[in-house]
Amino acid sequence: ASCAATRSTCRCRYDVAMIDEQRLNTIPIVVEKHPDTCVAYPLGIEGAVVGEGETFEEALADCRPAIRFRVDTFGPQVLDAESPVLDATLVRPTSA
Repeated sequence: ASCAATRSTCRCRYDVAMIDEQRLNTIPIVVEKHPDTCVAYPLGIEGAVVGEGETFEEALADCRPAIRFRVDTFGPQVLDAESPVLDATLVRPTSA
């Protein structure tokens, strides 16, 4: 696809496709196990992105194209979080 805008201001599909897949693969993803399914969602992306599957691997695999869809639809700025998530830790409550 061609775009009449300058490269720095263009939000066309061509520029979005230029986002390095390696950058997308560095986004932390949380996978939750529920009684009947697994749900995966990335941290630090503007807006809602969810993947689902019967297994951890299926949910993770479903989430990755959902991230790509979000970027393709709303532009690469969805990856530029004001305060990016570097890591997440699950803390389980302990009994006193």
